[in-house]
Amino acid sequence: MCLVCGSRSDRVSWKRVRDLIVSDDTVLDPTSSSSGSKSTTTKANAKLSPSQRKYVAETFEKIANEDKWCLNLQGDERRYVEEGMHKVALQYKFHHPVHCLIIDPTDAVWKDIFLPEDLNAIINFKKPMLPKLPADFEEYLLSYNGKKDVKSLVARRREVDFDPFEAPELYWAHKAIVEASDLFVYNYLPFQDHSESDFTKQEEQKRQEEKQEEKQKRQEEKQEEQQEEKQEEKQEETQKPVLVVYLKVNIYSIVVALV
Repeated sequence: MCLVCGSRSDRVSWKRVRDLIVSDDTVLDPTSSSSGSKSTTTKANAKLSPSQRKYVAETFEKIANEDKWCLNLQGDERRYVEEGMHKVALQYKFHHPVHCLIIDPTDAVWKDIFLPEDLNAIINFKKPMLPKLPADFEEYLLSYNGKKDVKSLVARRREVDFDPFEAPELYWAHKAIVEASDLFVYNYLPFQDHSESDFTKQEEQKRQEEKQEEKQKRQEEKQEEQQEEKQEEKQEETQKPVLVVYLKVNIYSIVVALV
């Protein structure tokens, strides 16, 4: 459920969220809403309107204690996840994942809200048990340890190559690493000062540029075809008098021969 758009569906409409946070009653502010700690809130996030902030506050206040996630079941003190999220939701005037009831325990903002054991409990809550990686797969991933700059990362990835039929898993992993590291090569990363909306706009701008390039290419091809047609017509016009003279000469020669 996203509190910004008020959607109570299990499936959040991110388009609806984006439309609302960049609607007429919101503004884009170049300053960050962060209080100094490194957080998932970025400079490009949209400012929430007063009505949106009010709705967020009222929604958290309506949650009964029995419906909240209690972190310490033993002892007199009760620490609820929703209460911590409520504090952060009110603290941020700019759109933050907490406004969509999303909590990222690795976000530095939560260190000031929850105890270390609380964050550990959140991280490990219903944590899925993943199967152990194959030895060769794990060895390949660990081979990137210590590669702390782009050049060493690229140099390492160029040392190996995997056959997609003989080693499909390693081929997939290598391909993913190549594509991810290229984001650093071409300066797409890091992107601390960008939000998901910025990348959506970049992709849309890229598509528009590609369409414009394609349109320009078609126009140039059409102009080249028109120029070729004009040249052919000009050549035909130039050759026509020569052909007439040639025919007249031949006719004259035939007449002279008959006489």
